[in-house]
Amino acid sequence: MAFRMLEVVTPKGTEDLLKKVTGAHPITTILSNALEDNLMLHRILLPTELTETLTDQLVHQFSGYSGFRIIVLSVDATLPKPEKVKEDEKNASVTVDKNSTKEKNKVKKLPNRISREELYNQVSTGNEISWVFLTMVFLSSLVAAIGLLRNDVAVIVGAMVIAPLLKPNIALALADVLDDWTLTKKSLATNAVGFLLALSVAFLLGYLVDPSPAVPEIASRTHVSITHVILALAAGSAGALAFTTGAPAALVGVMVAVALMPPLATLGLMLGSGHLEEATGSLVLFLANMASVNLSALLTFKLQGIKPRDWWQHRTAQKRMRVTLTFWSIFLVTLSVIIFLKWQYPEAVLDNMFE
Repeated sequence: MAFRMLEVVTPKGTEDLLKKVTGAHPITTILSNALEDNLMLHRILLPTELTETLTDQLVHQFSGYSGFRIIVLSVDATLPKPEKVKEDEKNASVTVDKNSTKEKNKVKKLPNRISREELYNQVSTGNEISWVFLTMVFLSSLVAAIGLLRNDVAVIVGAMVIAPLLKPNIALALADVLDDWTLTKKSLATNAVGFLLALSVAFLLGYLVDPSPAVPEIASRTHVSITHVILALAAGSAGALAFTTGAPAALVGVMVAVALMPPLATLGLMLGSGHLEEATGSLVLFLANMASVNLSALLTFKLQGIKPRDWWQHRTAQKRMRVTLTFWSIFLVTLSVIIFLKWQYPEAVLDNMFE
């Protein structure tokens, strides 16, 4: 069982209110210490999946108090080992505040994921146009292009491990779920700059080297199939799950990079060398993968129960997510039809249709 430590700062004299809020949860430990400026520091150890519910209730109760703050810390280990809380205690419903609604009083156990705030911080960190991001994109695209030119799978995997386009795309999906337009604009800008930089690096290399489209690793990304779309859907789900469960991003960065960086590098190489027919194939593959990654990430976040903290945002967030899901679904279906007709539909059948 994973745990989190909450450091909660509240004014002195609100200890009873804190007990009412925390009393609804199977908390392992609460340690309280007096601070300066008439404040109290409470350290609360609890299961990770209950973090979001408790922090939301604490914000609801204490947001109007001066000095209130919550800090969420990851716990690597705790000794002695906390006793397993009974399921009936975890699912218990108690009164937190006399004026609270029944829905707010329920102890909600999250579906084995980290809190909304932790997820937001992980995704937003690195989702910005900085010299580090630009350098990572440059290196990733350069390594991917060289790997494609040499037909070297190991080198291409090296570009996948760098995976600089992972967070901007996951952040874009999270922004739709949370109805966060600031994060949306930031993600779109970061994605656009990253895509253009990677395309430019591969284009220049393709212009200088004049690669052959017959190279197997290049050819595999210019002749598209439905299996490429399935791979991208799986990659997007893996990336979203990795972030929501707190798994290291590098473990699934490879899968997401499979769907984004290699076809983008292939597109640049083919455009730079003047192979427009092959460039069309890699462009369709990149667009299909882009739609697949965002669509699967959206669905994964939805199934994980991620939504805005404030109730008044729920309706607009749901409406926005439905619109986004519809857009990506139509876009992906359209591209899938193009893929099927151009690359997968038997040529003999096409010839018979026009005889």
